[in-house]
Amino acid sequence: MLEAQLVAAAARQRPRARARARGPRRIAIGLVAVAAAAAALLLFVPRREQVPATPPVKGVPAATLVLSHALTTAPKPPRAPYGRVRHEALPAVAAGIEARTPYPPGMRDHFDWAARPADPSAMSSINFRADVQALVEYRAYCLWLKYWLRGADMAGAASVIADIPSWPTRRQTDAYELRVQGAIQTAVRSGDAAPVRREVELNCRGV
Repeated sequence: MLEAQLVAAAARQRPRARARARGPRRIAIGLVAVAAAAAALLLFVPRREQVPATPPVKGVPAATLVLSHALTTAPKPPRAPYGRVRHEALPAVAAGIEARTPYPPGMRDHFDWAARPADPSAMSSINFRADVQALVEYRAYCLWLKYWLRGADMAGAASVIADIPSWPTRRQTDAYELRVQGAIQTAVRSGDAAPVRREVELNCRGV
């Protein structure tokens, strides 16, 4: 009798035991399903593109502006036949003039002075200091126009460009050259890039 009662009691308890066992299992299965759904959803969420940090734009240093303004009161170099420069001394003479000439940030002149003809009678030879300085200042002028067109520091570039007609070898008396200088100055002051770009394309190739 006792055995029959125990068997009957076990039979009555068994379904409840299975029911209790299924509860945690259902919860576990549900959590796995939620995790899987979340992982699948992440696959379709567009990732935010990582934009590389842009380095700050550096403007024209104050020292460059001072260098430019100093040239406006510097004397003109002596003209030929004074100031003759030997061919082998050309790079050193040019380097000394370039050191006193302002250049835009990150831009330098890479003119190959040593490649000029050594024969002073050659058409493309450079034989006098005034000619070296004129070429240095003209090429610096071209670089400043290019820098202004880039728009990095238009105000700083405009300040230097305003000085350039007063640099020693850029001082003009020719009416045509004065008109060209005036047109460029007006374009820079008004922010009109077209005349500046045209000047660069026509007269600053190779700089």
